[in-house]
Amino acid sequence: MFKIKGPILAAMDIDKRSDEVLRQADALARSYKVRLFVCHVLPEIFATHPLFPQLNLEDALKAYDRAGKA
Repeated sequence: MFKIKGPILAAMDIDKRSDEVLRQADALARSYKVRLFVCHVLPEIFATHPLFPQLNLEDALKAYDRAGKA
């Protein structure tokens, strides 16, 4: 028999169709008495790269130029 020993991670976007993912993950976590973690996956809204800040340099310079012209 299959046994889950650790936590469950449910990764989902914010969409009505994802409700079923959350419902099933919750039921599974409850049945095995393990923790449930939910991660909402979003499209990249801002051009930020917290792990690689050097990739933001060009965007930061453009924003600085625009601010100076206002």
